[in-house]
Amino acid sequence: MILLIISSLICLSFIIERWFSLRREKILPSGFINEVQNLAAQKKVSEILSLSRSHNNPVARILIEGLSAKPQDQEKKLEAAGKFEVMNMEKYLDILGILATLGPLIGLLGTVTGMINTFGVFEKVVVGDPLKLSAGIAEALLNTAGGLLVAIPAYIAQKLYYRKVDRYSFELEQVIQNTVDELK
Repeated sequence: MILLIISSLICLSFIIERWFSLRREKILPSGFINEVQNLAAQKKVSEILSLSRSHNNPVARILIEGLSAKPQDQEKKLEAAGKFEVMNMEKYLDILGILATLGPLIGLLGTVTGMINTFGVFEKVVVGDPLKLSAGIAEALLNTAGGLLVAIPAYIAQKLYYRKVDRYSFELEQVIQNTVDELK
């Protein structure tokens, strides 16, 4: 159970961290994007760069990388910066997947040890004493439940966050592409 408690605390901390890190306004701040699009419509590249340098969000970092590059390297730089930002958004999601897989396995390990304890009781007491057997069975069931209590939230959070990252990466690509197209 100690492993399950530690796993659940780790799982909870990553779920909360990703919850705050993947907020829409942190990834795709609408005010900043509107300002960039207005400046792009006026073909003000240096103002876009200046504005981007004063903000700390994925759109700004991608624009800085791409618009600071030579024209022939812009597309490559934009793509590389975009991939890097998507990797940052996916941070810790693999750990949630690992916890979703390990939770039931740790629970199963506890189940096995609980059953071993139960069968150990058979050697010491007369068969038929339910109170002596119930402790091992309770241990087994608690570990199974504990493993599932770690795995289910981790699995759900991982899937939801990956979906959110996919949606944000698509929107990031659209914003950057619209800005670059407007500047041409």
